[in-house]
Amino acid sequence: MMRTLAALALLMTAAAACTPSEPVSPVEFSQALSRLMLQEDAGGILGLVDLRYQDDVGGQGRLGDDLRQLFMVYGPLRLRFDELVETENTASGKAMLKGKGLEYSGPWSISLLPGPQGPLIGSGILPELRQILSTLRERRLALETGVVERLSDVVSHTYRDRHGGREELISRYRKELLASYGMAVIQRSLDIQAQPDSARVRAKLTLIRHTAADKESEEQREETLSLVREGSSYRLAGGLD
Repeated sequence: MMRTLAALALLMTAAAACTPSEPVSPVEFSQALSRLMLQEDAGGILGLVDLRYQDDVGGQGRLGDDLRQLFMVYGPLRLRFDELVETENTASGKAMLKGKGLEYSGPWSISLLPGPQGPLIGSGILPELRQILSTLRERRLALETGVVERLSDVVSHTYRDRHGGREELISRYRKELLASYGMAVIQRSLDIQAQPDSARVRAKLTLIRHTAADKESEEQREETLSLVREGSSYRLAGGLD
């Protein structure tokens, strides 16, 4: 009996040693997020997030929606950090994330909020990436639905390309969409490099245009898009020509 109890105690000790301890510092929370992203565990991530969570995209509910969408589209996400610096309740540095058809690099800065059971994350879970993907999604939906107003909502007033500015772009898209029988957009890959105030996106797309009621044409396209930060959003500033 004593041997059995001793063996059980050893097993419990070994299991405890293998189980990651609860994160306390901002760097430990960052590392915990990295593990959970690879496991596609949106619920586990939300378990590290305070109910008061708020960033430029939204609160805890919006974060949960975005995480589930990320995992559904891009699968397990490998999140790494470079030059993380911890100051009181904040960890800042550079984040690199990779998934199926997605590569991203950009700023990383999470902050913690105190709670009765210990600190939890109060802000900073990839808001730049989520904002940029939201802008690209609206552009795609504008093409697929033919609603050019969706595009105008995410195009900066500073937009420029070889054809002109924002008004010329909107006019050109309106004519193209009105003349088409509909379009499907398949995103093959994204390479996003973000800064606090701007971003560059290299995208590979397949455009399937319905040229008549029963005819289609397919185009493979590669784009380099530039975006600028305006308020709490990243808007398209070039590259749609």
